[in-house]
Amino acid sequence: MTTTFEKLKNADISNLTKEKGKFEYLSWSNAVREATKICPDMSWEFTKFGEHGLPYLQTPLGFFVECAVTIEGVTKTQLMPVLNHMNKTEQNPDAALINKTNQRALTKAIALHGLGLDLWAGEDINDYDEFGNNVIEECINEEQQGALYNLLCDSSGNYTPFGLKACQAFKFNNLNEIKSKQFEKIFAMAQKGAK
Repeated sequence: MTTTFEKLKNADISNLTKEKGKFEYLSWSNAVREATKICPDMSWEFTKFGEHGLPYLQTPLGFFVECAVTIEGVTKTQLMPVLNHMNKTEQNPDAALINKTNQRALTKAIALHGLGLDLWAGEDINDYDEFGNNVIEECINEEQQGALYNLLCDSSGNYTPFGLKACQAFKFNNLNEIKSKQFEKIFAMAQKGAK
């Protein structure tokens, strides 16, 4: 007999995910719809914190939100930090960012039940070489960033259509994320595209 976890884990969501930077995402609405198809009894609740029932917890380390998803009487809870667009802790989030993080916590709590769980694989581990040493890939320097900026961005600092293609092809959002080993290839491609 197939368990609920297996049904959710084996659900095909490949056409529902989107790549953003170096991550693959399942939107909260797709996660809720697909999980509800399999488990119509699913329910969720966002934790309210403090005497005023705020939808976030403020700590010296940053803001957190929490969501609990219950399926067939089993509750899985996910606590998540509020992060900005660069996946860094946001020290002064607005209501929209709190809401967005709540939806990510909902999606991840659903994943704890199985749906889309593989999307989160590897988020908590670093890359290691064969000797167990942490591999830190060096990113391009400011001079290299400047050279690419001139080729990939317009006068307003926004990516050109070709720049956007480069972002997608090489999986970066910001020039400072480009790995040194990718620079020559991106630079050559950018020079050809600028002609």
